[in-house]
Amino acid sequence: MKRFRELVFSVPGWLLVGMFALWLVPFLLHDLDGHPVALYWRSFQVYADLFLLSLVGMLTLNLLQIVSKFWSRPGVWLKVIGLCGGYWLILILFFSIQSVAFRSFEYFGCDVEGSFLMTAMPVAFGYILLGLGIGVLYTIDRVIGFILRKCLTRGEQEQSRAYCLTDLLRQHPISARSWRRFFGVLAVIVLIGGGMAFWWMNLNPVVIVPTPVMPSPNGYDSYLKAANELDMLIPFVLEPGNYSDEFPPLKPEKGERLLASRGQVKAAMLPATRCASRTPPVHTLEHIDAGPSDTMHKPLRDKFSKLASYLAFLAAEERKERHWAAAMEDSLSAVRLGADLQFGSNLDGAITGMMCAMKGRREAWRTVGQLNATEARRFLAVMQEINAREVPFTRVMQEEQWSDQATFSALFREPGWRGKLAEYIDEGSYHISYDSYEHPYYGFRFLLVHKRHSLHALSSYLDQCIAITSRPFSQRPQTDPPVPNDALCSYIAPACLNGWLLSLKNQTGNRQLTVTLALRAYHAAHGCYPATLQDLVSAGYIESLPPDPFANAETFRYRRKGKTYLLYSIGPDCTDNGGAPITDDGSRYNPGHALILDSTGDIVAGRDEI
Repeated sequence: MKRFRELVFSVPGWLLVGMFALWLVPFLLHDLDGHPVALYWRSFQVYADLFLLSLVGMLTLNLLQIVSKFWSRPGVWLKVIGLCGGYWLILILFFSIQSVAFRSFEYFGCDVEGSFLMTAMPVAFGYILLGLGIGVLYTIDRVIGFILRKCLTRGEQEQSRAYCLTDLLRQHPISARSWRRFFGVLAVIVLIGGGMAFWWMNLNPVVIVPTPVMPSPNGYDSYLKAANELDMLIPFVLEPGNYSDEFPPLKPEKGERLLASRGQVKAAMLPATRCASRTPPVHTLEHIDAGPSDTMHKPLRDKFSKLASYLAFLAAEERKERHWAAAMEDSLSAVRLGADLQFGSNLDGAITGMMCAMKGRREAWRTVGQLNATEARRFLAVMQEINAREVPFTRVMQEEQWSDQATFSALFREPGWRGKLAEYIDEGSYHISYDSYEHPYYGFRFLLVHKRHSLHALSSYLDQCIAITSRPFSQRPQTDPPVPNDALCSYIAPACLNGWLLSLKNQTGNRQLTVTLALRAYHAAHGCYPATLQDLVSAGYIESLPPDPFANAETFRYRRKGKTYLLYSIGPDCTDNGGAPITDDGSRYNPGHALILDSTGDIVAGRDEI
């Protein structure tokens, strides 16, 4: 009789039944309230089967307790393993029976396995997490109790045989001397453990980044020389300030001085048109050691942006004098500068190149309608050469990854790298959002940065960006890949799709300008525009039509409208809107010009850049 009572009424078995009843009983009561048993008896039999299996599991677990006495042994891990293991075995047995023997059963018109798995599996994993939590707390209790017992005086140890912290605290009072010894030992353990963890987190990562072979001569050197020539001239012409976007109105004598320097600056740029150009990689600490005001990024942002603005200024002055060919030549020099700067650049340098190209295209759109047939064909060849230098955004992201890996790997080896990184981020050189680094305590997060983990997380994030940008834009995800939950990555991870959109818009502008030059040459020769773009190929004005970056291997949409025409790209919504331009404000600073993923409408040739 004693064995029978142990088999039926032991604690572990009924705990197992309770684990099932905890979620099965509410489900059963809900279904009884909404479904007649007579009509859905097969569905209610699912509950009966599961309760029956739980009773079998109860008897099995109680039998195991009779044989091994596992529930009576000290500790909780055997109890957790017994209950969670029994729960999982019953679930596996239940779904196996439903799949093999009772395939015709339905759960209120639904699949049995699918319906129950939606609830049973999360509950099962919840029980595992609960068991692990109880086991970890018990282990901590034992470890701290063991330490405290070792700190007791000999008399206190003889009075108590407990080894758990809770048991020690429940029994005899502990002297102040023993508490002092305990907290001293605990402090030493925490200091040693914290020091080892801090040492482990600060092990420097090993990064191998390919070093590109720079062309010789390098067109980048010519651009930099021209930018330096312009820098020496600017202080004598302009007031101090940042004129990297547009030149302000000038007095006649100062404008004449800028125009007079055109030959000197353009002569310095001339070799760049005759050789390959590659921007040197940012693989060193120069741009961090020198501070954000004198970095490799700064010449790209300021010097080259100022050079592009200068070329656009020359084009505008030539246009005022009705020197159309000279104006177009200066405009396309800025476009070529923007294209060449992107080759070998990371994301920051590539965006600078795109901005330079946009300044050149802005003046080119204002000039293209005044060219004759010969001039249009000559500059069409120039634009085709510029398009051949087009850099896929995937390569930009690859350079961004190598640049970040090399830069931060070198930074981590510098003394006081946390302060340098906080200062660098505070200047806004790297960020994913302005809100992320304005918090007054953000610098303290770098105390717990795990160097190797952070760099690995950043590299994995950029790998996702590279994979996304290697596919056609129409197959893009609707959101950026999630930024790793890491103190470093949350500040320096670039916004992948925003840069991709800007790159595609830049490609769209260059290709639309190419087609527009071909249309202008055709019109100047024939007195009208072609019926279709394919007529440009047939007439020999262009070898092949450039594809629309937002469409799958399709060229731009074109429609002749009386004496003029409409040329447009389908835009980021990848939908032909009939040439209706994008009207939403992509940026509060530049309404209608910056693209966002939600922009609707088409990119009409020349409209957004004039």
